[in-house]
Amino acid sequence: MRSPLVLELRRSTIAGLLALAVVGVPLAGGAQQAPRRVNKFLSYDARARTARLAIVASSDTSNNALNYNGKSDGRLEIEVPLGWTVQVHLVNAGDLQHSALVIEKNGEPPIVPASPVFRGSSIEPADVGLIKAAHDSMTFVASKPGTFAMVCGVPAHAQLGMWVRFTVSAQSLVPRYRPIRAQAAASGSAGHGK
Repeated sequence: MRSPLVLELRRSTIAGLLALAVVGVPLAGGAQQAPRRVNKFLSYDARARTARLAIVASSDTSNNALNYNGKSDGRLEIEVPLGWTVQVHLVNAGDLQHSALVIEKNGEPPIVPASPVFRGSSIEPADVGLIKAAHDSMTFVASKPGTFAMVCGVPAHAQLGMWVRFTVSAQSLVPRYRPIRAQAAASGSAGHGK
């Protein structure tokens, strides 16, 4: 049994890491552009064409803690405009090791995910993952339009539901973060009129 102090320190550490993941990045000359904050997980700088995404692996006990930000089985869609730089900061809040990588979405996630679809879109080593309370980042350019999957690369985790949709859209002007209803996720529809 963890003491209340240990639990509060853990929550504070994760909250602090999330805040760092979505703050502005210094621009040339040291000035800071205030990012536009979508929610506590996503912010962006349209001028720099950069999206900053905070992902908490095992953020709660849903889906037996095999989730990203409390979502699993494709019940979250992260959408970024084509050509934008994506900075992802992953924090592992769970007891199991977890990672993240963006792969082609072709049916059900594989037991062992394939290579990342974008250069740099993987927390390495993806098949080993981060230990509890560890964090790491990945940065890549969303250079190809389509609907992909951000999955945990630890064998069988994605197949057990640890994946969310990652869409790159030539029509989008800004990044979006959308939970998806269970019915829509099961049918393959995003449930928002697409």
